[in-house]
Amino acid sequence: DSIEVTLTSQRGEKFTAKLQETLSHSGEFSGSFPLVAGEKPTPGDDKMEAWFGDAITLTYASKTDATAKFEKTINVVKGTDGNLLVFEKKYATERVAIESQFRMAEAYFELFKNYRALKQLPAATNALNEGMQLLKELSNDYPSKQYEARTDYLLGQFAQELKKYDEAVSYYKRIVQNHSDHPLAPDAQYKLGQCYEEKNDMDTASAEYVTLAYTWPENPLVANVVVRIAEYFYNKKEYPTAAEVSKKFVERFPQHEWAERMLFRAAQCWYKAEQFGKAGKEFDLLVDNYPRSKFRPDAVFWAGESYRSAGQLDSAYRRYKRATWDYPESDAAKFARGKLVLPEMVNIADRDTASTQQ
Repeated sequence: DSIEVTLTSQRGEKFTAKLQETLSHSGEFSGSFPLVAGEKPTPGDDKMEAWFGDAITLTYASKTDATAKFEKTINVVKGTDGNLLVFEKKYATERVAIESQFRMAEAYFELFKNYRALKQLPAATNALNEGMQLLKELSNDYPSKQYEARTDYLLGQFAQELKKYDEAVSYYKRIVQNHSDHPLAPDAQYKLGQCYEEKNDMDTASAEYVTLAYTWPENPLVANVVVRIAEYFYNKKEYPTAAEVSKKFVERFPQHEWAERMLFRAAQCWYKAEQFGKAGKEFDLLVDNYPRSKFRPDAVFWAGESYRSAGQLDSAYRRYKRATWDYPESDAAKFARGKLVLPEMVNIADRDTASTQQ
């Protein structure tokens, strides 16, 4: 046998599920269905949508006995009803005790971020307070400078997430000034730049990023820093500087996922700086060095534009023709065809035709 039950939620969801009897005449029915995450469900569709913390009411009404009705309410938690508790324990060494407390503080930080993303602000505030209190206790119980950098870094992260940038800056600065040889020092320097950037103080942010690049040149964060510095000068319309920074990125990180984009940006900058010959060479370099780049069709066309602006009409003509031959369906080819009807381009085409006939 089978029965139907109705599931409803306070968000307006309504879903009917069919349950099958577990054994013949057992009187016990079971079934399963996917629960889809959704804050704005559509009642009556073929799926049950709910959100974390929702209460779902299951209702069964007998078809033969109008008075027989069963209801049960459950909460959607999927782990969100768990509690993070500090427990007392005697550790074998001080290092293990401190590491455990750091892990707890880091867990509170992740809870804080996740609760904020879910807009569960009371829970986020509670996680923040618990994490901050744990870090303060850690500083008081173990005042050694050995752990100061890690404590400051976590406190800085909390402050930065709360947009208390001046407070975050003070923590990060203390790390780079007092613990420059600590593994977290480069990250703290990067965070300094981030804080100033989020404050819309790009001049100071750029200076902090440059400090990272020169102080820890081998750090993986340097690639991100160079991109940000190039973008900073580009937005200030200091195009030659932006072009040089972008090109340095490509020279240093030729296989980086952003290398093609940065080389294209370098060429764009030279074009905007009206140094058209340099722009054409950079566009050509992208075409030659990155044969599978998605920027290649545009690079071919803009190489043509650069050479035409530089008065190198034969070079421009060849790039326009290449765009139409190699990428006939692209926007670059469409624009190139428009350029090929310019009088100076038609003259070159006629000259080439006459030369071929001879």
